[in-house]
Amino acid sequence: MTYQRLVRPDHSQPNPMRKPLQSTAVQSPPTADPASKTQRHQDFSLIPTDSTETTVVQPKLEIAAVGSQAEQEADRVADHVIDQIHAPQPAPQVQPPDIKQVATQQPQLQADTQPPTEALEPEIARSSSQGHPLADSIRKPMEQAFRADFSQVNVHTDAESDRLNRSIHAKAFTTGHDIFFRQGNYRPNNRQGQSLIAHELTHVIQQRRSSAPVVQRAYELSNSSTRSSDIKHEEDHRAKKVEVINLQGTPLGAAANSPSVAPFGWNELWNAGHTLGNRQGHSSHYNAVRMHLWNGRLGGPGNEKWNLAPGPAKINSQMSAGPETAAKNLAEAGYKIWLRTEVKYQSNSTTATDFTAVVPHRIDMAWGVMGQSGTTWGADIPLPVAPLGTTEAQQYKDWDKTKATDLITQLQSVSDQVRAQVYDLVSHDDLKVAILKAFPSIYFSMEDRAKGEVLKNTSNVNSLATFVITYLGLTDPDSIALEVLIPLTLANDSSKLQDFFAALDSSVQRKLLIRYHNELLPYLGPIALRWSQTDFLIFGYNSLAMQKTILDSLNQSGLESLLGKESKPTIVQVLVTYAGQSATGDLDAQNTFIQSQTNIPQKWKTAYQQWIGGRKMAAAYNANRSRRTAKPTAKPKDPLSLPPAIKKTSHTIKKKVSTQSRVKKIAKKKK
Repeated sequence: MTYQRLVRPDHSQPNPMRKPLQSTAVQSPPTADPASKTQRHQDFSLIPTDSTETTVVQPKLEIAAVGSQAEQEADRVADHVIDQIHAPQPAPQVQPPDIKQVATQQPQLQADTQPPTEALEPEIARSSSQGHPLADSIRKPMEQAFRADFSQVNVHTDAESDRLNRSIHAKAFTTGHDIFFRQGNYRPNNRQGQSLIAHELTHVIQQRRSSAPVVQRAYELSNSSTRSSDIKHEEDHRAKKVEVINLQGTPLGAAANSPSVAPFGWNELWNAGHTLGNRQGHSSHYNAVRMHLWNGRLGGPGNEKWNLAPGPAKINSQMSAGPETAAKNLAEAGYKIWLRTEVKYQSNSTTATDFTAVVPHRIDMAWGVMGQSGTTWGADIPLPVAPLGTTEAQQYKDWDKTKATDLITQLQSVSDQVRAQVYDLVSHDDLKVAILKAFPSIYFSMEDRAKGEVLKNTSNVNSLATFVITYLGLTDPDSIALEVLIPLTLANDSSKLQDFFAALDSSVQRKLLIRYHNELLPYLGPIALRWSQTDFLIFGYNSLAMQKTILDSLNQSGLESLLGKESKPTIVQVLVTYAGQSATGDLDAQNTFIQSQTNIPQKWKTAYQQWIGGRKMAAAYNANRSRRTAKPTAKPKDPLSLPPAIKKTSHTIKKKVSTQSRVKKIAKKKK
């Protein structure tokens, strides 16, 4: 039987949206999406639900390239479906633009596909006998929105489904009536999860018109998965302006798209001692970094000079904690966003040692949801100055540790860059602490690992809290995470990290664990375990191996507290993952493990056993059903070479088709 396999982008777990920064509203760039969203209620019944294609020998499975027509169509259909499901009032139903065309045309595979790994196809085939139905809470509204029957759709959320998705860098993929989700991405009660489900259900319908099996894969949010028409940039010999629209998906990891090329003047800045981490013995502590105009975690390339401009680490940190975090939160919450960043220079010189032409003196960023006005942020950028001379540097190296007050007074009239040099030069820790307390901007210009070492050297958690709140002025959760918690992980001080985290309000703890689970969970020890034992969302952020450890640690009361509010399919899926991590062997061995666990309520054991029975029945059916083979198709001959009788028939058919076309045109004119 023919089928098509379609894959969603691979993203990490979604985080809840944080409130965007408040600032001047700016106008959104025009959207490139042709599907209007003013008509909220759509009729998807014209997507064909039965294939009219002749059964053929199944071709080799292929992986389609990013941004195919069917993938773009699924995005648009999902948007319409979710709008319809969540609309407050019904409205007239209208056929969405282009859906019928995409659903009825054969996909162009030859130019857009590539072979998958050899093991992928049999692995997917083996897993297709498992899974569970769509939850009724989402199946029924989806059936109403699509006007289609999804009772045969089979959802996979087990460990094997997670592994398959990871192997092809996917968040979800569809084959036949089977939808495979990466761990934690099947969320039928969450709007973002519903959007993913609607996307995959569109593929279930689309694939019935396909003539070849295809894995249509999109990558994590990256510049490679963004259409070139959605990216505009201006440059001369330097980066100047970048505009990007239609960004959507979960941001990449912290090191994604790190700078790998040297923009204009970068080597000259390094030679002059102005770059961050410069250990040449003549650092000016300007701490220049290569700033992304289009943030790397949102897909901005690190290997394009038009996207990189030199600037001090302090400005880059402010941009990361402010506008870039706000933009990432919008994308993570499921919105399609736009952003625009521009830098300006004092000089247009092409001399790389002229730092007025190398380092911008101003950076401005705007961002927002597609089709809406946005928020702005901007900052002036200081230019680098030369390192202190030998005599002056020696003066600070020899400064008496009992004269911290005199030192602070002398530093009042100099720039932060000079203060940072002095901080590095003084020999006594007491003087260093005094400088940081008086001039906290020095701390913010440091590398994260260096920040961690400063925090690590505080005497106890109380002195750490005083330094963070009183002197650094940090109170909001995001700033605390970026400037305190993550640096402590880099300094490998789990003890102080846990003590400080435990002192935070529980609502702040949960918020930080959701937003920064990758960075914090591995270092929080018993705190992470306690949250994972009681909060199912945080439980899902753990690795599969860690989830097994957590379930092992719970008694029946604790397990019911963790899973009691979840749906039956979700509970069964947790048990499937638990068994897969705990027992080796076939389904019977895994069922034996589940039935032997004293912490699992009997009703859940029964539900799991029913699931096992269903999987066995499906496997037996697939093993025993007959396979159809293709009939050979002959290449049509040239009509001119056909016998006279066949030529006449061919002419009659053409004439009949031509007559039908004329009748249709006349009917349209009368309307």
